[in-house]
Amino acid sequence: MWPEIIKELEKAEQVASSKKDGADHGVGGEEEKDAGGEKAKDGKPDGETTKKGGEDANEPPKGESDTAGQPAKKEGNEAAGQPAQQGEVFKTPEKETKKDSEKQEFIGEDLNAGDQKKKRQSKRTTHPAEPLCSPYMQRVVQIKTKTEKIEVRIAEWMFSTVDDPWVFIFETSFSTNLSRVFLESLHPNLYIHVQVLTAWSLVLNSEEVYRSKGSPARVFCPCNMLGENNFKPKLNKKTCTQNFRQNIAATLMTTGFETIRKVDMLFIPILQNKHYYIVCFDFKGEDIKIIDNMKGKAKAQKMARAKRVKEIVCDYLEVEYPIMHPKMSPLEPEIMKMSWQTEKNFVDCGVFAMRHMETHTGKHVSKKEWDSGLSKESPEQDKELVELRHKYLSKILLSDINLAKGEMMELLEKYEKMEPEKKEECKKNAEKKINDRLNKKY
Repeated sequence: MWPEIIKELEKAEQVASSKKDGADHGVGGEEEKDAGGEKAKDGKPDGETTKKGGEDANEPPKGESDTAGQPAKKEGNEAAGQPAQQGEVFKTPEKETKKDSEKQEFIGEDLNAGDQKKKRQSKRTTHPAEPLCSPYMQRVVQIKTKTEKIEVRIAEWMFSTVDDPWVFIFETSFSTNLSRVFLESLHPNLYIHVQVLTAWSLVLNSEEVYRSKGSPARVFCPCNMLGENNFKPKLNKKTCTQNFRQNIAATLMTTGFETIRKVDMLFIPILQNKHYYIVCFDFKGEDIKIIDNMKGKAKAQKMARAKRVKEIVCDYLEVEYPIMHPKMSPLEPEIMKMSWQTEKNFVDCGVFAMRHMETHTGKHVSKKEWDSGLSKESPEQDKELVELRHKYLSKILLSDINLAKGEMMELLEKYEKMEPEKKEECKKNAEKKINDRLNKKY
């Protein structure tokens, strides 16, 4: 028995020694050869994926740009690749001169072309393991619960008005960059900047891969998906539909859905007369809802705007989702009634819109009445809205899609090392300072 074991050990040592010698000479075991029997360039046969250093050979080398990797950098205060402020067509970020293999793809190019696109799709459609899709996984921000320490720290730093207001603290692989000053608008009593809702839609879209099997497949559009210019009488509907087609294509690229046919619910935030509300298309439940926190505010104007949105979306469905078109086109938008709607709150409509996007899942999911977790209009509701501002700020900045999370934490730690007296000085008149910082640019 022992002689046999010794022979096996000696044999194993010889194999290990042989592998070591091969590694020392730059050989990773057996030579890889192509169909003709000759070694392929770089030691890899055509059409196969080999690995080096434990990394996928299809991944771009470090430091090179990939559409699913680092965002395109841009000088100046304008965020690269942001949707048009007026909502016509999402703007293309300025691009530096790059090699063909490094060029990024943007709206207006062939959405199905190129190896880079295929890589991005393969990464985007990756789904988590089944345990992570449990209905018990908490995706909705909880209110009336203890505020986490990190949430307090981030809010204190954000509303201290230190640092350059235009430093990027939220960046994504979809060329969406947010400066600090935009997120400062989450300060209580301030009107939330439209770019905050853009970041929120990206965060919610990224979390849809964790939904349970019984949950609807939801897609969240940026607020300026359909901006003011798309509702001007002189702009014909065909142009509006074309704008929407390009913008929804860009939005779907930020989700795990490659086509609108896989979507159950589509959320379109609207900014009208400095007021935010949601038009929600429930394809599975076959209804169109206007979700607004204000009771009866400009009802006729909202209905006219929602009907225009419905016409544009249905024209799009006629081509891209023909089965759904005859089901949705006869429907009329309906204004939802909720117990937490307000009459006197004119500043928190953006927070309400974010909460409505996060919690609404349609009637077809459950027979229970929709509960956003908010109280009726009262001082208690005011406290809940302040709490949500802080929690949403942390959720956006700490999201896995935020590529600037490391830089953001460095700024936070730098602030926390400041002298207490200096911190208190920064906090004074924070609301006015933030307003001034916002108005300086916009």
